[in-house]
Amino acid sequence: MSTDGKNMRQHLSSFDDQPSYLYNARPTVGLLIDAIHSVTQQNRWLGVIDAAREANVNLVTFPGDKLGSAHDYATPANILYKLANAQNLDGLIIWTGSLDWYVTHQQLEAFCKQYAPLPIVCIETAVSDYPTIAIDNYQGMQSLVQHLIAEHHCHRFAFIHGPEGHRGVQERYRAFADTLAAHNLPLISDLLVSGDFSRKAGERAISTLLDERQASFDALVAVNDSMAVGALRALQSRGISVPADIAIVGFGDTEKGIPPITTIRPPFNEMGRQALETLLALLEKQSVPELLHLPTQPIIRQSCGCFSKHVLEVTVPTKKENATTPKPASVRQQVLKELLPAVQNIPELDEMPLLANLFFDEIFDNCHGRFLPALRKTVTHVAVTGGDVAQWHTGISLLRRQTLPLLTQVDYARAEDLWQQARLLINEAQQWVQDYPLNQSGSALSPMNAVQLHHLDRALLATFKLAELTKVIMQELQRLGIERGVIALYQRPETLTDWARPILVFDENGRVPPSEHDLFPTRQLAPANFFTQAKTFNWVILPLYFHTEHFGYMLLETNLRSGLIYETLRRRLSNALNGVLLVEQVQQAQTDLAQAHAELEQRIMSRTAALEQEITERARTETALRENETTKRALLEAIPDTIFEIDKDGFYHNFIPAEGFKNVLEPNEFLGMRPEDILPPALAQQINQSVKLALATGNIQFHEYPLTIGDETRYYEARFLVSGEDRVLGIVRDITERKQSEAEREQLIAELEAKNAELERFTYTVSHDLKSPLVTIRGFLGFLQKDVELGATERINHDIQHIHNATTRMQRLLDDLLELSRVGRLINPPQWVPYAILIESAFKLVMGKASQNQVQLDIMPNLPEVFVDELRFLEVLQNLLDNAIKFMGKQAQPRIEIGAQKLDTETAFFVRDNGIGIKSQYHAKIFDLFERLDETVEGTGIGLALVKRIVEIHNGRIWVESNNDQPGVTFWFTLPNTAVSPPTELHKTPPASA
Repeated sequence: MSTDGKNMRQHLSSFDDQPSYLYNARPTVGLLIDAIHSVTQQNRWLGVIDAAREANVNLVTFPGDKLGSAHDYATPANILYKLANAQNLDGLIIWTGSLDWYVTHQQLEAFCKQYAPLPIVCIETAVSDYPTIAIDNYQGMQSLVQHLIAEHHCHRFAFIHGPEGHRGVQERYRAFADTLAAHNLPLISDLLVSGDFSRKAGERAISTLLDERQASFDALVAVNDSMAVGALRALQSRGISVPADIAIVGFGDTEKGIPPITTIRPPFNEMGRQALETLLALLEKQSVPELLHLPTQPIIRQSCGCFSKHVLEVTVPTKKENATTPKPASVRQQVLKELLPAVQNIPELDEMPLLANLFFDEIFDNCHGRFLPALRKTVTHVAVTGGDVAQWHTGISLLRRQTLPLLTQVDYARAEDLWQQARLLINEAQQWVQDYPLNQSGSALSPMNAVQLHHLDRALLATFKLAELTKVIMQELQRLGIERGVIALYQRPETLTDWARPILVFDENGRVPPSEHDLFPTRQLAPANFFTQAKTFNWVILPLYFHTEHFGYMLLETNLRSGLIYETLRRRLSNALNGVLLVEQVQQAQTDLAQAHAELEQRIMSRTAALEQEITERARTETALRENETTKRALLEAIPDTIFEIDKDGFYHNFIPAEGFKNVLEPNEFLGMRPEDILPPALAQQINQSVKLALATGNIQFHEYPLTIGDETRYYEARFLVSGEDRVLGIVRDITERKQSEAEREQLIAELEAKNAELERFTYTVSHDLKSPLVTIRGFLGFLQKDVELGATERINHDIQHIHNATTRMQRLLDDLLELSRVGRLINPPQWVPYAILIESAFKLVMGKASQNQVQLDIMPNLPEVFVDELRFLEVLQNLLDNAIKFMGKQAQPRIEIGAQKLDTETAFFVRDNGIGIKSQYHAKIFDLFERLDETVEGTGIGLALVKRIVEIHNGRIWVESNNDQPGVTFWFTLPNTAVSPPTELHKTPPASA
């Protein structure tokens, strides 16, 4: 079979002559795979997708989970495998190597054979009667072990095995054992550990080897990268350096580590291409090979002990001989003497004296291979422990500056080689940290995708009705770039894969209205005619379930190349569906319960009224009640209340707990007991009192009470009504959520009342401050009129100036109010801006006042970047600086300090002056609108309200600090340390207090 796609194009050219395929004259291929969201699984999936698109073939991916998985949460996903059949597919590719971890080979064969008569191609694990595309596991593992022996002289090997019965694992182990035997190295049973492909298995393997068996080894081989990375982390947590102390290799090229993992890269793209090409050949009745092995590629990185080629290839020109160069011993002594004081306060450079000595050993004593391995071990430790690797550039620069003038020509050339190699090694360690943060756990979302999915989360959390939910889902999926899809719910849970009801069908033109026949058989995956006859399609079908409860599935386009996005969508939509369906069930249950309660009360009242007349019919009534007992119990068990009976002596009978009440005691622990035997004394007394009153009066008794279960206190509503001449029926309902809702409602009402009061104050203040200039203007217009009538022209200019001043003040008030109303709308999207640049720009705007008052500005060095709307935040700093200058008073040496203090999740910034200060009773008041503490100072009283509003929409807070006994004031405000975008538009009308 070819590997360049030529055969697939030839197959495609013949499709027009074979119109027997299910959809649009092209074959439709299914892919069964365990998942698509991890690095390995995504690479496998993308290989098949790319091949299908190149071949212009329809593809439907069924990502379930591993067969026989021990994880309960994973089992429901395997329902998808039942949806693949000959009625929706022309052929099937099964990635058997991803499915067979927990099943025997016979079980895997039975799984594949259920899809007959579909043509099937397997990938990785061979299954009899089906052609298989596999990788050469033996050759790949052999090359890694030979590399460790030949290049790194390893002789004592540990091995982390995979699941028993996995054929790929068996081949890798066989290659490992054969290679050791070929080099006369021992295969030590105490150094063989089992695993399950997970990182945790790698960590457990190290614990087994070092703690339980007290074993020693210089190389560790894992059958996959995840276990290799787990072992790497476990060794590093114990202070064992990789590769200086132990070399590690993996298999699969799916994980990153510090240092990067030496591994084997499987040809996932070529495997998908070859599998599809083989399947197309089967569809055309052509003969195909039974088994095709594809070669793997060794990827040599640094976990085995190798240096990158960039480090090894460094050379430098020679230096002219210096006749006065001192002797090596004096060079070593002189450099160390000058070097030690320079590095003693840099924690990352604690090992600098040792490394300097190793450097001189190589230069002067020809002890090659000491300096670079030791440096790599040190910078790896710094990287793993979160230190600043870049400090080692400083260390190398210090060593070079002190040493270079003292070297001979020959020593100079060798030293420059080592220095350049050291710098490349440090750069690589820095790159490791960037490529592989310490909390990495596989495939990741892009920042854009993360933001989009965050929008989806917010939208889903606010939706509690199915119709609204489907509208939100369609909008958010199309925002992600998924233009076509189907979401369907199973018609009956007991027959999951028979019929489905579409709740959402959409394409690039929007929502597709439902057809006459709403239901469709799940074997066709989507409503009739959804698959276009003209276009090639590529879909992924994702199960929707919550724990073990199945809802349905969604069928989406696969135009996004991130499997993690699809898996994240599946989980979040499943949770949202569960919430919506649960709300509907609760509402229906409440309706049913209310009806049942009403009917029950009516029945009890009727029975009580007619009791004397029915004595003679008691035998018949008891018989009817016995016949109805089963129905009544089923009804009582279906409602979300705890129901029980208590007799006149206080003993429990017929105790039926609600689901959440089972955490208190089992039903059999109540039966035959009294409340005081098992419940808190106060609650028991309350229950006994209600029982007595119900029996005495015949009226329903009602009370509420709290009950602590474990660490949680919940609230309950209890009703007691007579159910017989000596028994009382108790109905207890959990009303915790209702209590919480009532509390939230009261809080919201209080907040609304506060906002209304605040709005009244704001309206009054604005009215008062705007009327003041108008009164001034009206008064001086009257003076001006009289002066004109009397001909007193000498006062006209004076009156006009007063009018001009009043209109100017009114214009400033209106401008400031308008600016305050616009604060909620961003001028520009927020971005990262150096805070120091913002300070410089703001100070330029107040430079005139500052120079006039001879104000000195002190700015703390190394200020961070901030994520802000640059123009809006310039207003904040300008107002704070202007405020500080205006209120300097008669300070002889006016000074303003600006700085910052980094906290856990935010950074606090301050603007401090040594002016007249602010008394503590005004600290909160100054941020109110039109508040001016000194009427003699120019201003409108809006500036600080504007500052507070801008800071708050940037998710920050602002406050003021001053000492009544000391001059000066400090304004503090905070901003988040991460990029948190403020809303693009807030209320246009500001409150009275910004």
